[in-house]
Amino acid sequence: MADQNDYTVQPGDTLSAIAAKNNTTVSQLVALNNIDNPRLIYPGQQLKLKASDATVQADDAEKFFSELWIRVTDSNDKPIPNLKTTVVTSSGEHEHITDKNGDLPAVHTLTPDEKVHVYVFKLDGGKKKVAELKPPSGTHQPIVRSPKAKVSIPLRVHEGGADHQASAPVPLAPTEVQHNRDTAGNPVVNVGVECPNSHNLRLGANVKYRDYILKASERSGIMPQGVAALIEAEAGKMPAIHEQVPVISKKTGKPVLQHGKPMMRTIRKPNPEWNPSIVNSIGAAGLTQFLPDAWKEVATYSDSALHQRCAELAAQHGVHHLSDSQILHLRLDPEMSILTAADYAAHNIKALGKEGYNVDAITGPNRAKLGYFLHHEGVQGATYIIDGTLTDTAGRRLLRTQLKSNGSDGSAEAEAYMAANHIYGAAAYRKWIFDYVDKKINAKYFACDASKIDEPLLMEKIEAMLK
Repeated sequence: MADQNDYTVQPGDTLSAIAAKNNTTVSQLVALNNIDNPRLIYPGQQLKLKASDATVQADDAEKFFSELWIRVTDSNDKPIPNLKTTVVTSSGEHEHITDKNGDLPAVHTLTPDEKVHVYVFKLDGGKKKVAELKPPSGTHQPIVRSPKAKVSIPLRVHEGGADHQASAPVPLAPTEVQHNRDTAGNPVVNVGVECPNSHNLRLGANVKYRDYILKASERSGIMPQGVAALIEAEAGKMPAIHEQVPVISKKTGKPVLQHGKPMMRTIRKPNPEWNPSIVNSIGAAGLTQFLPDAWKEVATYSDSALHQRCAELAAQHGVHHLSDSQILHLRLDPEMSILTAADYAAHNIKALGKEGYNVDAITGPNRAKLGYFLHHEGVQGATYIIDGTLTDTAGRRLLRTQLKSNGSDGSAEAEAYMAANHIYGAAAYRKWIFDYVDKKINAKYFACDASKIDEPLLMEKIEAMLK
């Protein structure tokens, strides 16, 4: 049961309203609960309202730039427990054993440039480097994924001839295991893995959406990894996992004691699984967080999957048109959400081409970036930025809008951003949106073999190719 320092988010809540009711501030709630997007909270979410004395002391005991909760998994994203590892940071070498969830104890970096090197011990002796990480600030849970999968092989009586041809492996879904025999009667274990596959697409925790993403890619002409990146950029995630862990002293490497007992703190491990049911405080909903007006607009496109679905449902209900509420409810259908995001991106790219821009030159992973830029700005807004006709007044207004939160109108944040980058008005907003797209859309992240996907261009280069 939640104590007096906890609050359960109710339908219609906003961070500003919660802060006002509980004598705190939005910025304190954001920091205390590691909230990535202050505008995205959901009913049932548990929030800490204030730091306990132990948390305050813990903060004094541990100061760091980033905190990593590294998880080691097999090729099907199943945790690998009891794996002996060595983690190397600027503070030295640290040997750990993964727990039942495949997790290592918290790894801290102290500066933005510090790297984390992860080694695993091999069965035949020695160590193998499996990852090199350069984390951003904050708390993160990177996945270190093995290309192999471990399965148990039970003894069984085999009757009859071969049920497996070595030249034709049995097609299996990820994580599915079959025990067969080859033509010589030898036992063969087939394990379904996500990678490699003919589309070079890795979705991990979101593999259930694979067919929808492939369908969306075929409809839009955006590579499947790019479609997945578009969804990742907008989708809310399933509730994070909160765990109590001991506070570790940087000086001794041992737990910090309080009244003879280890001091504990709550850490938040991000959940990578997309949540198709989120409706945020400004009315955006579904995997791709469509606002009502944009969703209803796509429903009018005669060639969109959403338009086709609406027509099918209207016919089933014996009406000419669905109501607005029925159309908007489809945002919570994962298939419709994914297909509509891709259709919207393709429609906007085509519209930009009709304005005379060289959209055909933008291919591969860059096409997803262009689609997201247009999703964010709209075709008309994008042309102002590309042509350099965005006014300084409009640039300041857009920057304030993007940087505002429930506790601020964004003015102070916008001024600080412009001062820090020594650019103002339209130039400042152009830099902000280009950096934002460059950071948010990375098709290579969703590839089994990232080396087979071209390195995406920066938005500045894409802009130059459009002209």
